[in-house]
Amino acid sequence: MKTLSKVLLISLLGLLYGCATGLTPALSKQEIVSLPEVDRIQTRELGDRLVGKLERTTMDSVRLNSDWATKKNFAGVGHIIKAGMMKPVGTNGKNQEVFSPDEVYINGGILNGTPLDRVATVAMAFISEDRLCWMTEAICAPIAIWERATYIDYSLPYFEQELIFNGRVDNNLKFIYREFSGQMARGAFTQEVQYDLNESNIIGFKGARLEVIEATNRNITYRLIENFPNRD
Repeated sequence: MKTLSKVLLISLLGLLYGCATGLTPALSKQEIVSLPEVDRIQTRELGDRLVGKLERTTMDSVRLNSDWATKKNFAGVGHIIKAGMMKPVGTNGKNQEVFSPDEVYINGGILNGTPLDRVATVAMAFISEDRLCWMTEAICAPIAIWERATYIDYSLPYFEQELIFNGRVDNNLKFIYREFSGQMARGAFTQEVQYDLNESNIIGFKGARLEVIEATNRNITYRLIENFPNRD
């Protein structure tokens, strides 16, 4: 009897959630972020980033700031959607933005605590008239627990460069250069570099150039002349 009940519940979930057919894929955009502003005098401390460039692919999304326990249905079953960023999926036939949460658990019934992705192929949230709803417009999140956010897709082109101040020894300035691809720092592209202020107060590395105005072992005042060049 218990097995039959489970089969019926899984079938019901399948009918409720179905497949995400008829969706228009979410739009993405390429962004290049360069920091700080060129020609502006900056003061930073030991370990701070002096120069940075970020190339990323983003999409409009939503973030849950706390776990959301949805209203339970007639069978006493609801869901717990864990806090975090939701992945944009696309827009449906009503031109509503649709999102997929990272973690969802069944709340109540014989499958209580089971991850939803074990019994349903697709689980979707959507925006309806500025409300974040779950599967139906009758189940919507409290306004206080969610907000609009930017989703970064690390499976698409993502590249970050930064030059970090690493102190001064005598008249030598030390820096750390790092590259990130995806979510991981690539060890082969983490490099320590050193410059002698007796030779010049203009520091150049991988196309980025900055003028050192004043530096101690703990602080540096500088002006960015040119950021890292864009990649081809």
